[in-house]
Amino acid sequence: AISVRDIRIKELPSAAANKSESAPPAEPWTSLYDGRSLRGWRSPPPAAGRWRTDDWTLRAEGGGDRNMVLWLDRELGDFDLMADWAWSGTPSQETPPLLLRPVGEPDHKIELQRSENVLIKGWNRIYLRRRKGEITATINSKPGIAMRIIPAKIVLGLNSAGVETRFANLFVRSPFAAQ
Repeated sequence: AISVRDIRIKELPSAAANKSESAPPAEPWTSLYDGRSLRGWRSPPPAAGRWRTDDWTLRAEGGGDRNMVLWLDRELGDFDLMADWAWSGTPSQETPPLLLRPVGEPDHKIELQRSENVLIKGWNRIYLRRRKGEITATINSKPGIAMRIIPAKIVLGLNSAGVETRFANLFVRSPFAAQ
C-alpha cells in the first residue's frame, strides 16, 4: 500500500532551461560491476569459484590464499578509480585490497602501501588516481597513499586479504573525460 500526503506540483522549465535551472552533467564514470555477474572479471585457479555476486556487492570467500585475486578483464592507462570495500574479520595486512599488475607480466603484482586511514571494521572508500608512474589515493576522505610505479598499462585486481571481503561501487574513468 502506498500513502501520499502534501503533494506539491511545480512547473518545470521549458526545453530551453538555463544552466541554473538544469542538473549538472553526469560525471563520466564507468561501472566495473553490473550487480548481477562477474562479467568483465576473471580469476585464475585456485581462486575461481571463490568469488560471488551478492546483490550490489562482489564477495570473496574468506580463508585460503590471501592472494585470491579477481582481475579486471581490461587494461588501464591513466585513470581515476572509486571503490568501496569491507572485511568480515581482521585481514592479513591493513592495506587496501587492490592489486595492480603491469600488462604482460602475470607474476608481477603491485600492492598498495599500508595506510592508517584504513578501517578494519565497516566500509572503506578509496579514490585511486594513476597518472603515468604516480599513484595517489584518498582513503575514507583522507590523503593516504603516494607511490611510484612503472608507467606501462596495468590491470586492476581485487584481493581477498585472507578474509571474506566485499566490494561495492566500483567505478573508473579516464582522466581526459573528467576535464
